[in-house]
Amino acid sequence: MAQRAQYLEPETNQSLGEAIAELRSLEDDVSESISDSDLTKAMSGHDAVHVLFGCDITDRDEIVAHFWMLFGTDLTMQEMKDINAGNEHKDYARQVHQRHKIWRLPLLLPTAASVFRRSRRMRKKWPFHDYQKFLDRGLSGLRNEFGIAL
Repeated sequence: MAQRAQYLEPETNQSLGEAIAELRSLEDDVSESISDSDLTKAMSGHDAVHVLFGCDITDRDEIVAHFWMLFGTDLTMQEMKDINAGNEHKDYARQVHQRHKIWRLPLLLPTAASVFRRSRRMRKKWPFHDYQKFLDRGLSGLRNEFGIAL
């Protein structure tokens, strides 16, 4: 059985930067082929969402991370659409077989509702584009500051 990622623990001592590095070490990384700096920034912000909100690398939690991006961050729906509409993102999604994962969306509607309710209890929204200033901060402290309960 694989060891549980440290960033998934509510009271981890990891910094945000360490947690993102751990997440990336667990992923099949095909992002090396990405040259679009806007997509690279969006993917880095997405990785920060994964670790901050305690999403693992399963197909299910990949979708859950998108729910958190929509409800728990300051990213707008239009920004999400713009990111997804880019050709480079479409190519990346094909590489990681995201189209095959979309059928799971209806099954996760109760989870989306739960994420929405939990996001409403947050003290403030996570700054999707400005997360870098928090890289040296501990995850448990950030979760407390923003009101994120795992």
